[in-house]
Amino acid sequence: MLTEDVRKKFIAHDRTIGLHDVRLSEIDLRLQCTETANYEGVLIWKIGEYRQRKLQAVGGRILSLYSQPFYTSRYGYKMCARIYLNGDGVGRGTHLSLFFVVMQVTAACHNDCHCSYL
Repeated sequence: MLTEDVRKKFIAHDRTIGLHDVRLSEIDLRLQCTETANYEGVLIWKIGEYRQRKLQAVGGRILSLYSQPFYTSRYGYKMCARIYLNGDGVGRGTHLSLFFVVMQVTAACHNDCHCSYL
């Protein structure tokens, strides 16, 4: 029975590591956001550790990555890119899939008169 207990602990630790990976990715994204805010509708996105992330995507550990947000103009739409390194849908396993996501604006922006048309 010791091996069953070890297996359960291994699964629990693996889940915990997965949650930590997700949290670390979120913190990394927040840091990127503050460093690279762009209000000209341009996204330059360098994906670090590409080979490692691609292997994680193939293994099912990471499904997608989000870019830092960018804006179409100073008071324009907030957007980001979402990439599936191992593909999504019919492209899974054979292609890289890239989507642009229109994001919600913060509540503070809704109170600003310059954002009223959003």
